[in-house]
Amino acid sequence: MNNLYDLKYNELTGRVLTVVSSTDSSLNGTRGLVINETKNTFHILDNSRKKIIPKSNCIFNFTNNPDSINGLSLIGKPQNRLAKVRKLWKILD
Repeated sequence: MNNLYDLKYNELTGRVLTVVSSTDSSLNGTRGLVINETKNTFHILDNSRKKIIPKSNCIFNFTNNPDSINGLSLIGKPQNRLAKVRKLWKILD
């Protein structure tokens, strides 16, 4: 599997996220631990402060992954995104 596939279809809570670029310039370079994920946002812990980062207008990089991923491809409920992979595994078995 490629790295972007791994990011898109795996749990992102607990990973360190960096905002590579955003339409909101104040978010550029923001880095923190993902503590929650909703359909449209990441909740991160940055220097003991909770920040809410929208997925739709950002490009992200996660630790241990050299590739950046557009937030638009991550929009959706995390449990639904993970369920797609489980269904695929059942078909392949």
